[in-house]
Amino acid sequence: DEFERYLNFINTYMGPAKFIFNRRNWQDVARSGWWRNCDEAMVKDLVLGADAQYAGYSEKYPERCYTVQYEDYKDNPEYWRDMFVFLNEPFDQIAFQLRFIQVKPP
Repeated sequence: DEFERYLNFINTYMGPAKFIFNRRNWQDVARSGWWRNCDEAMVKDLVLGADAQYAGYSEKYPERCYTVQYEDYKDNPEYWRDMFVFLNEPFDQIAFQLRFIQVKPP
């Protein structure tokens, strides 16, 4: 599929790459930001389709994929620690909070 070919291209020519997939409940997506002006069925199909692509790619290439769930991390900066381990990067919770947890989306 095109999604897999594209990510494999990135991994081959710009990698080795690690892919972080960000998921969110489709009903919450449909009520947030510009999505609230879109057809709900379209949002549902788009989000569930993306989730399926993320899951399929992650199953095939687990060594290069990490999936986060918005509902799990939105109020929990500690949630990110495992992702940093996956990326083989140090995690500084205070620095992370100061840099990234400034404005919460609706």
